[in-house]
Amino acid sequence: MASDGSPSAPPRPLHSAQAVDVASASNFRAFQMLHLHLDLRVEFGPPGPGPGSRGLSGTAVLELRCLVPEGATELRLDSHPCLEVTAAALRRQRPGLEEPPSEPVPFHTQPFSHYGQALCVAFPQPCPAGERFQLLLTYRVGEGPGVCWLAPEQTAGKKKPFVYTQGQAVLNRAFFPCFDTPAVKCKYSALIEVPDGFTAVMSANTWEKRGPNKFFFQMCHPIPAYLIALAIGDLVSAEVGPR
Repeated sequence: MASDGSPSAPPRPLHSAQAVDVASASNFRAFQMLHLHLDLRVEFGPPGPGPGSRGLSGTAVLELRCLVPEGATELRLDSHPCLEVTAAALRRQRPGLEEPPSEPVPFHTQPFSHYGQALCVAFPQPCPAGERFQLLLTYRVGEGPGVCWLAPEQTAGKKKPFVYTQGQAVLNRAFFPCFDTPAVKCKYSALIEVPDGFTAVMSANTWEKRGPNKFFFQMCHPIPAYLIALAIGDLVSAEVGPR
């Protein structure tokens, strides 16, 4: 009750499962994001879209579960015009098969805002509620707001180039297709291939080196897309304390 004796308005909830994220083009309420895996290779070259230009290329594998009671016919992800998706494939669970084959699926983009677009993937048959599946996206990204490139003269060593990603607040959709909203959190893993003499680091809690030029990362705690970060350069470690 208000101080003047009139009835007070009911308290508003701090969170709603039906809340809309106006900064996301995705239909993130229709799917549960279970896991993300990135398998990427970095190329350091001249800027621009031509052959041999600098960029990150590879695949993103999204493991999802459908939440739509009547089934879903389309998956919409956040993306960006600088991110070139060249193929999409669906891998649905089948009895008796540990790793069922993937089938190509149609996809297209739709305009959304100056900071992104929607990547729309159509299902050949409706995805029933509760079904788990994987979406495999082959893509490349070069110049864009989510991936920042430094020339050798811009680094401390002055000898090798450097690249890093910047996801906040809505820029990781220019790094990989995703549900780019803090309402969605998931675990992730990544396999990053780098040129000779380079080191990769990520916002992950475990990592290991696989061969001379590959780094494997795992984040075992669910995090939103904007917290996934990557840096590649001429990096060395140094102890700064007893820990």
